[in-house]
Order: sequence, then C-alpha cells, then structure tokens
Amino acid sequence: MVKSNRRRRQDRAKRQATAAGRQAAAVRRRLREEAVVEAERRIGLLRDPGTPVDTVAAVIQEGYAPGPVMPGLAALLAERRGSAGDVVKIAETLDAIEPGAPSLTKLTFGAHAAHLAGDHVRARRLMDQAMEQMPDPEQRLELVAHLRMLGRVADVLDLLAAHVADPAYGAVAAEVHAAVLQVAERRLGGDAPAGGCPCGGGTAWAECCQAREAAAVERFGDRSGLYALRTAVAEFLPGSRYDGPVAEHVAEWLDGVETDAWEPPDLEPLRRLAIEHAWIAAGADQNSDSDEDNVLTALAEDRATPPEIAAAARVWREHVRYGLWQVADPTPGPGLWCVELVTGHELYVAFAPEQVQHLPRWSVLLGALVPLDGAWRATGTLIRATPAEADALCETIRAATDMLISHLGGGRPSRNAMARARRPAPFGSAPPHNVHAYLTEPASAPAVVLLSRVAGSLLPRLVAELHAARAATPAPTNTDGDPLRMIKARVRVHDPDDLTAQLADDPDFEADPDDPARLSWYGQQIPAAQAAAMLAEVRAQLRAQGHHNADITDPDRPQRWVRGQLRLHGDQLTVEVNSQHRLDRLLELLDELGARPTVIDQTTVDPTQDLPWPAGHLPLGGGLAPPEDGWEGQWLDEPVPALRGRTPRQAASSDHWPLLEGLLRQLEYDADLLALDGQRGADTAWLRDQLDMPADKFT
Repeated sequence: MVKSNRRRRQDRAKRQATAAGRQAAAVRRRLREEAVVEAERRIGLLRDPGTPVDTVAAVIQEGYAPGPVMPGLAALLAERRGSAGDVVKIAETLDAIEPGAPSLTKLTFGAHAAHLAGDHVRARRLMDQAMEQMPDPEQRLELVAHLRMLGRVADVLDLLAAHVADPAYGAVAAEVHAAVLQVAERRLGGDAPAGGCPCGGGTAWAECCQAREAAAVERFGDRSGLYALRTAVAEFLPGSRYDGPVAEHVAEWLDGVETDAWEPPDLEPLRRLAIEHAWIAAGADQNSDSDEDNVLTALAEDRATPPEIAAAARVWREHVRYGLWQVADPTPGPGLWCVELVTGHELYVAFAPEQVQHLPRWSVLLGALVPLDGAWRATGTLIRATPAEADALCETIRAATDMLISHLGGGRPSRNAMARARRPAPFGSAPPHNVHAYLTEPASAPAVVLLSRVAGSLLPRLVAELHAARAATPAPTNTDGDPLRMIKARVRVHDPDDLTAQLADDPDFEADPDDPARLSWYGQQIPAAQAAAMLAEVRAQLRAQGHHNADITDPDRPQRWVRGQLRLHGDQLTVEVNSQHRLDRLLELLDELGARPTVIDQTTVDPTQDLPWPAGHLPLGGGLAPPEDGWEGQWLDEPVPALRGRTPRQAASSDHWPLLEGLLRQLEYDADLLALDGQRGADTAWLRDQLDMPADKFT
C-alpha cells in the first residue's frame, strides 16, 4: 500500500522526535557522568590531607555556596589533616574568597571551625548570624544538625518542638530531635556538662541552658494539652449539630463488627477509637465532602473556645495519622521510635507510660498519632498486635488502597484486586510487611495522607478481624497431621492369643518388658537432629531437677514416634490414641490380622476445649537446653513451610531472607512476652549470630 503524504510527514515527525529524545537523553546522561566525575574529584581533594588550604576552600565554595555546608565537614577535615588549626585557616581563606556579607557557607563552616578550635563564643555568634539569614522558622530546620553538633541542645529542642507538624520536619529532623532529647534527659539525670555551657553562652550549663532543656523534656512528656482537647470536645458536642452525626458514626462502627460476640472489656477500646475517628469523619451536612465539616472545625471556630484549644483542634484535624506503628525497641528514652508499616515513615513518639507498659520488641500499635505541643503523640486507645498479625492487617490496608486509587483514577479495578480487597486479613500467610517497611523508600506526603485515611476508615474492620482471629480456637495436630483428639476405646477381639503372637512379630509393636499385656504402637522414626534436641532438653530438665548426667541413659537405638498404647485383658483390648484416624487405622490393621475387632465403647476428648477463650496469640517457648543442643540448633537446618520449604540457613543467604527476618522478629516478640511470666523463649540472639542476621542490620 502506498503511503499518503500526510502519513509520510507523520512518520518523519515521529523519527525526528525519537532522535531528539535520544539526543536529549544522551546529553542528560553525559551531564550526569560529568557531575559524578566532578564530585569524585572534589571529594578526593577534600579527603587528601596534602591538598593546599586555598584549594580546599575553593572546593568548599564551589560545592556548597551559597547554602550551608555539610554538618560534619569541618570535623572530617580536622580528622584527615590532623589539626583543627588547618580547619581555621580554611575558614579564614573562605572569608578572603568571598568578601562582603558572609554567606551561609562561610558562616556554617566558620562556626564549626571555631567550635573545633575551642572558641565556642565565636561559634555561637557565627551560627546566630546564619540563623538571621533564614528568618523563616521552617527554613531554619535545615540548620538543626549544625546546632546539634555545636552543642546547642536547648535551641534545637525549641526549634523542632515548634515545627513537628511541618512538612519540613522529616527523617533527619526527627533523628536530631530524638538525639537531643536523650542528651537533655541524661544531663538532667546527673550527667551535667562540666565547665562552660556547650552552647557557647559563656556561663555554666546550670545557669544557661538547664532550665530550657528541662522545660523541653517536661513538655515532651506532657499530655495535658491532648487531655484538655478531649475534654473540650466532650463538652462541646452536646447541643451542637455534630452530636447526632458523631453518635451515628460510633453506632455504625460498632454495628459493623458484630459486637454481640465481644466481651465488654474488649469492646471499650473499639468504642473509644470510633469516637476519636468521628471527630474528623462525622459530618453534619450530608451533601458535603469537605474535610472541614466536622466537630473539630466547629470547636476551633467557636468564639468561646480558648485559643490553645482551637489551635490543637486544627492541628488534630489536619495532621492526625492513622496506621500500624511498629516499635522495634520498647525502651523509653524518653520517646520511642515508631515505623508505620504501610508508608514506611518513621517518627519519634511520646507515649503515656500505660500505653507502652510491658511492650515486647517489634510490637505493632494500631491507632492514631498527632503532633501536639511539640511532639508526635499517641492519641489514646492503641490496639496491640504481633508482627505477624500486623503483616496481615497491612495487607488489608494495601488492598483497599489499591482499589481506591483505581476508582480515583477513573479506572476499573481488576477482579483479582476486588477479590483481594474483600478477602479477610490473611493471618498466617501475609508477606513480611514489617520487614519491607524498613527497606523501601517512605511514601510521599500525599500518599501518607491517603493511606492514613484508608487506615482510619478500615479501623472497625481491622480490629474486628484481629479479634476474630484471636478468638478462633486453635487446631492442634499430631505428628501425622491429624486433628488432635484424646481417644480411649475398648475393643473386643477374636483369638487374643493369636493376636498377641502376631503383634509380637510386628516391628511397629513392642511389649513392655515389665508388663507383657501392655504394648506400644510405634510410627515413623524421629529425625536424628530432632531426637538429639529432644534428648538435650530432657537432660537439661533433669539437671534442673537435681539429677546428674550419670542418671540419664542414652537410648541404644533410633527413636520413633509413639502412635498409641494398647493393653490386652482377656478378649478386650484397651486402646489409647490421639486421633480418630489412628484409631481407624489400628482397627483396619487388627482386622487384617484376623482379630475381627468390635468397638465396645469409646470416649473422645477435644483438648482445645480446655484452652482459655479467646485463645489469642500462643507464644513459642524455648527450652532449658543450650541453643546449640536444643530445638534452635535443630531448627536451623530443618525445612520451614513459612520459608517456602527452605531451611533458615538457606533462607538467610537467599532472596527469601525477609521471610526469615519476619520469623525472627516474631520469635523475639514471643520471647519478651514469655519473659513477663518468668518463662523462657527462643534464644534469638544465638540464632541471629548463627545466621549472620543482627537485629540492627535491617532497621
């Protein structure tokens, strides 16, 4: 077919556009490569102790002007060049390179140089000048790392406390905030700095920054503002046009979780969560989708509301974050680091003591945080979850978010996406989100807002499904995988003497030497490693009871699992087994031997009936044997279904290591939980050492 002129022009334009695109990409690639080469050249000059002072100053000017230098640059140069005096000379050369009004580059580098030389007063003066060049307090957040290195703890605390809700308060600011709070707490606890105040104020710390640091630490733990807001909302609601909508919102939440199956103590936390969520979600205008149609907006705009309450209401409305907050280290100091598992965002959070009392490692708290009075704070009710439970809840939030994004984008979700969103939380089979959250880039600010809203709207479902999973009766099995039932039956047999002779010749049956009428029915052989671990635990328990190793006799043959116990009395056989399948199999075997068995009577006991209800999470305990001899050592080389059939050693060196890390975190959670009752959990420190997976490697 002959192309038209129009089609030829279109093809030519496409080729030209493609060529131009390739050319532009090549230019960008060349510029990136040149930038990398130039950066490497500059780094090399800075790291070389032989680089002349004027060259170093020029490199700093080229690389950083007009902004602040890297906070640790001066200290790095002093270490490389072996002299703080050289760093002072570099600062003086910078002054000569750029005469006139000093830039942030000169001021920040000069402040660190003076600090290294011991001139703290000059360091303070130069940093004050840098702060004056950044009149916007939010811009000053860029300088918090500098202030921290210069010992100005009180200034950092005051600056960060005023901006915890700002977008500029990111991961670096949170890290600095936590660090200086811990410094201040140590100083107030008796580790006061000697000599002049580290801030460079020229007086002793007790006369300079102590009062401000004490006020900052006290402010961080003070929840009175949050409680005052809660009281104000409770007093404002009755008689307001939001009283009915809030009550309806709470009722809808509770109706959606089948509360008849809940005990009152379990239901109260959900009710409190529903009330808090209603503050932002329950609108009075059914035709409005405005985020400001809620009781917090009405309270903030009411003329009778005190200014501090109105400000707190606005902050809550605009910045509250719902999510799954994991605490890797539950040791207060004075706050706790929390990672939100859906978004990957990390915050340093002030909790009430009762909210984190007896908190195991890797615990996950389902609920809301809000930036009030200089700190991110847990709002009130928090639902605790294990790492594995949180993985399942996280999967539900992600599935619902994917559905919502499809709708917002005008598309139609796939059938798989819709089925995934409707599916209950996949307890026991979810990916290890509590590991992935530490490995991926945190979500963007708009995504954080969206995911927080999704998590908040899903709270009733999440709590209900978590409660249902915990209330479900466990289904224990025996070594054959059969449902566990404790069965005792009387069976009439034909020709018991002949049966006794045949069973004596069967390798799966063994008579008791002291009681020939009693027989043990054996199954498959216990794996050697597992048998060794079991024997080591028996030895450890006997030693704990005062026995000596000489009292423990090693078995002289491979060990086998016991399927059941039999006792023959006349023509009746009393059988004790732990599953219906085993009883049925034994009856088939007796029939094959010509005993023509007939069950006279049978009692069956379901052991799960004696478990407490709801059962909840059952932590995996450890033993008394050393880990290398106990089940931990055997577990390392045993295929684990949760690791997709790999052994822990194999998983540790493969792409499946996140699954293994998730298992280790669950074991550490269990160990802490058991320790609260004086019991022993798995020796996870030993396991991590054997697997070369230290706990801080992935956080």
